[in-house]
Amino acid sequence: MAGFEANFSSPVTSASAAFPYLAALSDDEAADRFFLEDLKLAGRELRGTLYSRKAFAKLAFRAAAALRTHGARPGDRTAHYFTDNRLEDICFRLGAALVGTVPVTINWQSDDVQRAASKVRRTRATLALVDEATPAEFA
Repeated sequence: MAGFEANFSSPVTSASAAFPYLAALSDDEAADRFFLEDLKLAGRELRGTLYSRKAFAKLAFRAAAALRTHGARPGDRTAHYFTDNRLEDICFRLGAALVGTVPVTINWQSDDVQRAASKVRRTRATLALVDEATPAEFA
């Protein structure tokens, strides 16, 4: 993949599932063009950070490496409990596709702690991804 480096200690095992994502992100002509904007509300001001395909791919590769570092393997379930629509969530979702894990969505708007815990138990999630605002009784 031109322009990108994945620092995995072992190769991506779900390459066939991840190929469409990698192909979309590796387009050399589009690599440095605007891909997405992460917006944050700071008081009454809306601030955004722009990401190119290349920058987003690097974040996704870092997320995949973090999943592997914490023991995630192809076929594992990983609970995604982010308390807002966050850039980290989409980076870890692509990272999960790269590693071959299955994201288990915990809906920050509708799942209470008991339902979140039930999803983790029923799916046998081996890892939970949380942010600083995730309820302490879950984390």
